[in-house]
Amino acid sequence: MREDADEREPASNAAGLVIEMVDELALKRLIRVKRLFLHGAYHAEKNNELDRFLAIHHLDNSIELFLKVVGTKEGMNDAVKQDFSFKDLWNGVGGKLGQKTPPYVLPLKDQIFALHETRNMAHVSAHSLNLLE
Repeated sequence: MREDADEREPASNAAGLVIEMVDELALKRLIRVKRLFLHGAYHAEKNNELDRFLAIHHLDNSIELFLKVVGTKEGMNDAVKQDFSFKDLWNGVGGKLGQKTPPYVLPLKDQIFALHETRNMAHVSAHSLNLLE
């Protein structure tokens, strides 16, 4: 293996998918995404309104941030814009990954979009849940 990080050959995981080397900044972002996801999973195990609210937000945010990291890595400079809709982000990243060889399809689209819609409803109805009072 070469010592120059830019010239390293990609490693393969057990499923045979190629894992591209990521730069240090992207790796730090992915670690934060995982921590946010795990924090959401922790809250999802609880059985009260506030924890469910936090779980929904954390899980949705972790997915959105993951898509932004991948989008940025794939050259989608608009991926980090605040006004970029979740659907546009999903379609942009999915389109970029679909052009790869072999093409990659983002998994669990229906479930992820249902989670995002649930997050939107939870966010809008937070006042009625007495979470912000």
